[in-house]
Parts: sequence; C-alpha cells; structure tokens
Amino acid sequence: MQWYRWAMGLVLLAGVGLAGCGGEGGVSTGPGGGLFARGQDAPSGEGGFTVLLMHFNDPLMHAQMARDYRRRVEEGLGWRGVFVVVADDHSELFWGRFHSPAQAAPTLRKAKAHRAANGLPVFAKAMIVPLPSPPVGPPDWALKNNPGTYSLLVALYKSDWTAKPPYRDADRQNDAVLHCQQLREQGHEAWYHHGASASSVTIGSFGRDAVRLELKPVPQPNQNEPVFAETSTIVDPRLEALQQQFDKLAVNGRESFMVTRDAQGRQVERTPERTYVIRVEQAR
Repeated sequence: MQWYRWAMGLVLLAGVGLAGCGGEGGVSTGPGGGLFARGQDAPSGEGGFTVLLMHFNDPLMHAQMARDYRRRVEEGLGWRGVFVVVADDHSELFWGRFHSPAQAAPTLRKAKAHRAANGLPVFAKAMIVPLPSPPVGPPDWALKNNPGTYSLLVALYKSDWTAKPPYRDADRQNDAVLHCQQLREQGHEAWYHHGASASSVTIGSFGRDAVRLELKPVPQPNQNEPVFAETSTIVDPRLEALQQQFDKLAVNGRESFMVTRDAQGRQVERTPERTYVIRVEQAR
C-alpha cells in the first residue's frame, strides 16, 4: 500500500492543488448491495439534488481513492458537505444536498471554477444529479449472489440523460429489476446487476466447465508474430439451448443492432446484437 499512498499524493497535489478556494464523472447511483460508504455521511435517499464531483472505477482501489479525495478536499479547500458513495464496482464523490438544480448551481460553478496549482480544472466534468437512492431490487436476485461461474446476458438498460424526458439511473434500475421479475415468473433463473451507468439482466447459473476457453493466434498486419486472443466456446448443451431461446440482446427494452459502415460512412450491414455469456465474478 505504500506505493499507492505515494502515487495518490502526487496525483492529488497535482490535480486538486489543495491551495486556494473554489468548490469527471458519469452518473450513477451504484449497483445493488453496499451502496453507501460505511462511516460516510451518505444521503438517506430522500429527494433532492447534489453535485457529482468525480467518479472512480479502479477495480481494487476505488473506495480508498474516493475517500482520500474527500479528506484532502475538505482539509485543503475547506469544502463542507462532501460525501462518498461506495458501490461494488465504483465509487463517487459528491458535494452538497439541495432542493432544486437552481439551488445547486452556485456550488457547481464553484467546483468547475476551481483550478489546481498547475491550472488544471480538476472538476471540469462536475454535474448536478439527483441525490443517490438506495439500491433497487431484491438482494437474492443480485447477480453477485449467483453461485455459478457464467450467466447469459440477455438485456441491458443504460442511463440516458440526453433523452426527453431523461432516462435516469432509477428508471433503468427499476426496468432491469422488473424484467428480472418477469423472467422469474416465467420460470427462468434471472439475475440483475446495477453498474455505474447501466443495469444488466442475465439468465442462468452455469459452472466453469460450461465454457471452453482457448488462446488462438490472430495475425497482425506488418508483424511477423501473431497476437494471441482468448476465445470462448459454449460446451454445455443447456447454456447453448438457452442462448438459442434468447438469441437477441435487448437494450433499453428494444432490439439492438450492430451497424457496419464502409470508408465513406455508408451502412453496408445491420445485424441484431446477440446475447452473450459473462463471468459472474464481474459483479462481485
């Protein structure tokens, strides 16, 4: 951990500046389970708004990085009301709680105006978002509780803040859980997972032997040595039959397509996206 503290010191001193006054991120309320940081002043899920300062997605260190930023921002800049929300696969740094976006606007301007000692606008991507709410969905259906190694991804629900009206995190989380519930009512072993900006729905729990992994050489132009890529082949008849039954991937409730274009940008092919197998450990 010593290397991490040393590296974070350099990043924070160069990035935040910790001098003077003033106030990146995607938007999310976090995946199911463990939403609020232990020991942090995370909001209780009441209505309102806040300013999202930064998003951290390092798979191992996101929680500690976010808490380090909070401490240094509070101590170095004197900002109060900063809190951290820790989820399974990411953490986020927020500032303040407000009744309306208009009330949050001065805090957002202060955050965006802040410059580090080297002139870097550390919080240039800060934005006003709804206050985080508790995770959506029965814990027993959360993908991280799936006992298998593999599951079949059949649907994705992605937040879209540019839509009219905006398709918010709570909307896509609710839709994913509802989809999961419908599949379970039909007799399928369905699971959900809430990620940073998308929620997923999967079916099934399959062991390690359900998929065969191989390294195959992939020729590279102007190179003598090929690059080896991992390929996967379904060998479990039950998983193969399930993918045949659920062969098309749904995105935000609609069929999704892969579009291929030529050098002039003209569409030359449009094919439905297929469902695919994921590792359950990605949700843990």
